[in-house]
Amino acid sequence: MFDEWREARALKREIDLLEKERLALDPVTNQQELTRIAIKISDRQQRLAVIDTDRILLKVRQLGIELPTGKESWWWDDMDYVGPDDYRSYLTDIGKSAVSKLIKEERRKNLEWWVKIVVTLITALTGLVGALIGVFSLLKK
Repeated sequence: MFDEWREARALKREIDLLEKERLALDPVTNQQELTRIAIKISDRQQRLAVIDTDRILLKVRQLGIELPTGKESWWWDDMDYVGPDDYRSYLTDIGKSAVSKLIKEERRKNLEWWVKIVVTLITALTGLVGALIGVFSLLKK
């Protein structure tokens, strides 16, 4: 997971550098170079989409969240230009934010459950300690 984070960071840097390089070129005289840069940017953006989607979906699987069906605006599909076996779906920006919201809600539910358990245990232990103190004080008299 750390390697993917590092790779995503490097990809973002490369995209920024390519964008700067693209802006420095004259669109009239450097059409082939601009096309080459656009292809490189597109490749890096696609790899970044893979990393982001895989990272988010890993969290979804770990938390056991079921993604709702019929949310076409959450996904975009690609064939990876290789063949039908390489068909893949990626989360759109809307999908990333919606799935992130589902993840936050699930974590909040888990945290609330643990808080309820801990508070109940503390309450029970406090009552038990109070009862033991009462019993010891009666036995001491």
